[in-house]
Amino acid sequence: MLRFGAFLGAVFSVFHSNVALAQQCDIDFDFGDAVIGISPNPEEGEQFEMGVLGEPYYDVLHILLPTFVNDVDESFAFNDDTLLDSVALSGTSLTNLETMETLSLADIGLEVVCNNNGDSGNPCSYLGGEQYCGDLVGTPTQAGQFQLDILTTGYITAFNLPFGQESVYGSFVLTIVIPGCTNPDANNYNAEATFDDGSCEVDVPGCMNPEALNFNSEANIQDGSCLFEVCPGDLDGDLTTGVYDLLDFLISYGCMSDCEGDFTGDGVVGIDDLLLMLIYYGMVCV
Repeated sequence: MLRFGAFLGAVFSVFHSNVALAQQCDIDFDFGDAVIGISPNPEEGEQFEMGVLGEPYYDVLHILLPTFVNDVDESFAFNDDTLLDSVALSGTSLTNLETMETLSLADIGLEVVCNNNGDSGNPCSYLGGEQYCGDLVGTPTQAGQFQLDILTTGYITAFNLPFGQESVYGSFVLTIVIPGCTNPDANNYNAEATFDDGSCEVDVPGCMNPEALNFNSEANIQDGSCLFEVCPGDLDGDLTTGVYDLLDFLISYGCMSDCEGDFTGDGVVGIDDLLLMLIYYGMVCV
């Protein structure tokens, strides 16, 4: 056999010969009428779910192997009825795409549990014409982007003789992030974060009074810039409610007839008028 093509490399790029007791995936992905397939499929821009440093990770790779070798690649020089006997994983490795350091899945806290449905004694040996899956599980201990490289061995029988061909492929990119605020101008900026999780807290000064002419719904710091058509409490007519207005108001506090400080219109200068005045204290009228 000459090669099994990039498809088989993608199919087995995360498989690891780990048979420890762990949650096993369900072989239930719907490939429709396809005779060969994977999910996620990197050729369609699909990748494994993004992982978070220090948090449990779980994702599944689904595989559908073809019955015939030529369904892998039509350029293969085999008869159309040449069967794909099996494909087995020989090894896996990771490459940190930033440092180019070569690692194993275990080095970053992950492992893959093969599920071949008990079709052979080697849990990472997969028969042609069947569907399988594998669990990518663990708790990531290292952040970064990693390319998953693998060594697969494909087996066929041609001219009444068994043939096996080993190939190394790298198809998936696995991303492990440190979530946090990546905005240097934010109050909670995290210099170690590699993924912005939307938690940034940035000071936005402005008018926070929804009744003001220049209300800013994004403001989180009241800067005294609010503008109003009418300022309850502007007793001295200087277009603002300030300390002199408050002094005038206190003089009239308790008034019950023709009261200048009766902002609520209830005929009495009282606590309700004071509270309303304080709401607009320091504001500017236009």
